[in-house]
Parts: sequence; structure tokens; C-alpha cells
Amino acid sequence: QHLSRCIEVQNEGVAQLKNFHLRNGRVIDRPGGCALVNGSQSTLTLEGGSLVSCESLMDQFVPPRVSLHGGPYGEVWEASGGGVAVGYGARVAIQSALFEDCGSSLYGGGVFAYQGADVVVRGTDFKQCNAAFGGGVASFSAGTQVLVAGCSIIGSDVLWSVGARIPMRQGGGLAVSYLGSADIVDSLIANHTLLDGGGAFIFVGGKKLTLSGTTVRDCVFGLVRMSATRVTPQLTVARSLFQCTRPLLLTTAGVFWGMASANYTFLDTVLDGCKGRTGAIHQMAGSFYGRNLTIRDCHTGDATSNQGAGGLTFGGYGTRLRPIAVLEDSTIERCTNGAGGAGGLHVYKASCVMRRVSISNCHSLQGAGGGGVRVGEGGRATLLAGSISRCSSTAGSGGAVLVETDGTFSAERSLLANCTAKFGGLLAVVGGNALL
Repeated sequence: QHLSRCIEVQNEGVAQLKNFHLRNGRVIDRPGGCALVNGSQSTLTLEGGSLVSCESLMDQFVPPRVSLHGGPYGEVWEASGGGVAVGYGARVAIQSALFEDCGSSLYGGGVFAYQGADVVVRGTDFKQCNAAFGGGVASFSAGTQVLVAGCSIIGSDVLWSVGARIPMRQGGGLAVSYLGSADIVDSLIANHTLLDGGGAFIFVGGKKLTLSGTTVRDCVFGLVRMSATRVTPQLTVARSLFQCTRPLLLTTAGVFWGMASANYTFLDTVLDGCKGRTGAIHQMAGSFYGRNLTIRDCHTGDATSNQGAGGLTFGGYGTRLRPIAVLEDSTIERCTNGAGGAGGLHVYKASCVMRRVSISNCHSLQGAGGGGVRVGEGGRATLLAGSISRCSSTAGSGGAVLVETDGTFSAERSLLANCTAKFGGLLAVVGGNALL
């Protein structure tokens, strides 16, 4: 009685549509507002058409059906996939299409892939599609794989959008959850405004998320949010650009927030003009590897930023979850902290090795200090053949480096120069250790 779906492919059926135009598909408490593809070997190919104003909705919002950070649980298959829902081994290929104003109460405003589905989307535009988790595309559960190549996922700057019918937003562009995987190649993710982190992406317990040649810009309340449930999520970013220019400072990190055992790899990537309690990246556990990574013009300044940094923060919690970070041939420049934390890099209850890394023009404007680097409790930071220059701590200690209780900083074949502070222009050691 609630069914007004346009297309349904099941039982190894095969359908191919070219130059199609589908509008106003709508289901309630069922998946796939416009199209449902269900079951192993069931296949749908869409080429050169559009899906407009299609919805998959809950009959009513029931809070126990949705967890705050882990996303929906239980009957996830219901009310997901505003445009297309693909599940249980089915396959979908979408080429040169348009998804506009599609919405879902749970996962995947445009496309939802579930339980071993295989989805390939190329040259397609998603415009103002909304969901509680993954406004454009969502990949959920083990064996599910999504490829998005040469696409754009453009959101709405309206905070309370009408598409999802649920007072929660995570992952405006893409959601990857519960052992799902996704690859984003040569695409644009832009203009997403979210309530609870992950303006561009949400990655909760997913198996793998890879971004290559992708631009992410003008997203608010953080770009990527990562945590783990049963697996160690793997995030790989290569040849990409992240720009988040809006000055809202309410998220843990302006670009990436990694918790539990999240592992990051960043290659040949730029993080530019981002803001948060840590300006660019805050890793709380797991491993981080960056090569030819540029972090510039990233800032923080809200009242809770004393443990953050204008650029990068590696800070663990407890005794077992200590981040291990390696940076090579990278640059941190023109980053500031207006609330007493580090300007460029903060390391506490974590280890960070920097090889041929340049930190310049970074500033701590209030409080403890550490214009270039701050090494806090239990932190270990090593600088090899690198440099820290033209950094300052306006009201605190350590223009280049501040080492606090139980922290250790060491440097070999490196340059610390032209830095200023109220106490210790180049180096301030307050209960910690410095080996130069």
C-alpha cells in the first residue's frame, strides 16, 4: 500500500535503461524510492538519464532505531536508498546520470549498497540528495563495494533539509559503515552542511575508503569522521585537495577525526583553509603515514582547543590506544591556534617521527604555547633533517618547540630558527626532555 517504486529487478533479472527520466518514486519503510535491485546476479544498468525527487522514508521517526554514532541498526534495509537500493549480491552500473533532490530517512539519499552489492557510478551528478547517513551514496555491510568515478556530489547549505525526515546528519557526500568499502576517484564533493560530523564523509566501522584525485570543499562540521567497531578502518588519500573555508569551530577536527584503531595514509595531498578544535587532522589511535602532505592556513580558536593544534594533533587516550605517526617530505605552514594549544603540531600520548618536514609561520596565540610543535604528556616527537622557522608563542612558552611533563622531543640534522616566545624563543622544556 505504501509502494510507488518505479523499477524493481529481482531473481537474477537484468534491466538496462538509456536516456531515462524517472520522477517522484516513493516508498515507506521499504528500500529504493525509485529502483530496487535485489538478489545475487540481479543487474540494473542506467545510462544517460535522471532520477528526481525520489524518496525512501520511515513511516515515523523512532529514536531507538538509530544510534548516535554507529548509524542505524536493526532493520537498516528499510527506509534506505532514496534513488536506488542495491542489495544481497545484486549489481548496478550507472553512467552519465543525474540524481536530484532524492532523500532517505536512513542510508543513501541517492544510492544505497547493502549486503555484498557491487555498485559502479561514473560521470554522474548528485545534487541536493539527503539522508541521515550518506546523502549521495552509502556502502553498508561486508562484501559491499562501491566505485564512484568522475562524479560530483553537491549538497545543500540548508542545515535542516527536508529529504531525510530525521533530525541527524552524518556523511553528506558518502557513508561507509559496518565492513563496507568504497573508492572515490577524480570526483568533487562540495557544499555539505551536517549536524554531527562528517560533512563530506562518515566512515564508521567500514573496511576501506580510498580517495584519489578528489576535491572536497566548502563542507561544514568536519569532512571525515572515522571510528571502528569490529575492524580497523583503512583510509587512503592520494592526489587530493581538501578545502573547508567556513569558520565554524564546533568539530573535533576540520578535515579528519580518527578514533578507535583508524589507520590513515595520505600521499601528495593538500589540506587548505580548514578549521576545527584541531584545524586539519586529529588522530586518537591507530597509525598515520603522510608523504608529500601539505597543511596550510588551518586554524583553531575555540575555548576547547588547548589540546588541539592549528595543523595536526596526534593524541591518544588510555594506555593501549596510542597513535603512531610518520610524516615524510611534508609541510605545515601558516597554521594558528588561538586558544592556548600548539600552532603547527601537537603530540601527546602518541609517537610522531618527522623526516624532512618543514614547519613554518605557525603560531600559538594564547596559553601554554608551542608555536611550531608542542609535545605533551606521554608524547614522543622526533625531527630528522627538518626545520621549524618563523613560529611564535605570543603569550606562552616555546616559539619553536614546547616540551611538557613526560614528553620527549629530539632533533637531528635539523634547523630551528627565527622563532619567538614569551619564554624560550626556540625551545622551552617544562618537565620533559629535549635531545638536540
